[in-house]
Amino acid sequence: MDQTKTQSSARDNLRKTLPTTLLLLAALAVPALAYVLPGSLWATVDALPAHPLVVHAVVVFAPLSFVLLLVVIARPRLRRHLQWPLIASVVFTSLTSIIAKGSGDSLAAAIGLPEAHARWGNYLVTASLVFLVLTSVWVWASRAGLSRALTRTTAVGAVIAGVAMSGVTYAAGHSGAEASWEGTFEQARVPMATGAERLQPISLEDVSRHASPTDCWSVVEGNVYNLTEFIARHPAGSQAVIEMCGIDATEDFMSEHANQSEPLGWLEVFQIGKLDS
Repeated sequence: MDQTKTQSSARDNLRKTLPTTLLLLAALAVPALAYVLPGSLWATVDALPAHPLVVHAVVVFAPLSFVLLLVVIARPRLRRHLQWPLIASVVFTSLTSIIAKGSGDSLAAAIGLPEAHARWGNYLVTASLVFLVLTSVWVWASRAGLSRALTRTTAVGAVIAGVAMSGVTYAAGHSGAEASWEGTFEQARVPMATGAERLQPISLEDVSRHASPTDCWSVVEGNVYNLTEFIARHPAGSQAVIEMCGIDATEDFMSEHANQSEPLGWLEVFQIGKLDS
């Protein structure tokens, strides 16, 4: 009799968890299919490299998926409602990491990619797939009504995988940004003039001769700046800088940027002299 009840209970439990099992297997199949497809499929979007776009998706969804996992684990009342959104988010993270690798390989063939960034991108694919598998196992265990100890063990495994994936995501994103922008950003902040050059006297009449978008000098608080290169880079548009060309623009500038460290810092880069009073 006990054996019959046990068999019946096992059949009932299998029947109850079958939809969950099938859905999770389907979720695992999506990135698995993307993994075996050629990376050239993800090379471009509208004739532009797809890699930068897809990388941003990974950088957003990887930590988002991990945070969502922590919320679902910590709040049992929300578990049934949020587990499937969690799985969808983790699947999307794995999928985009695979697409990012494939599109990165295609971009590397065209212009090259920094070695460290490519290496971390490969690690990210593995980390995201491990996170997907362990999260899926935990969801299945919790919905199947397995023992609390086993459910907790699978939850811990998913959390550890999430921590690892988040760290690898940061390393991949940072290495790419560092290789792409570090030198350019530093070069952009190199002062146009140094030492005594920054103190040379320049008359307002001389400043007025440089009053065009292709040759733009301006005065702010007694200092003279060559803002020609900054016109196209001004975050609020070029016109605001063009209106400063050839004049003492102290009042206009300070009304917009007084006590703002970044605009004042950029002015320092373009200082070429002092107003000759």
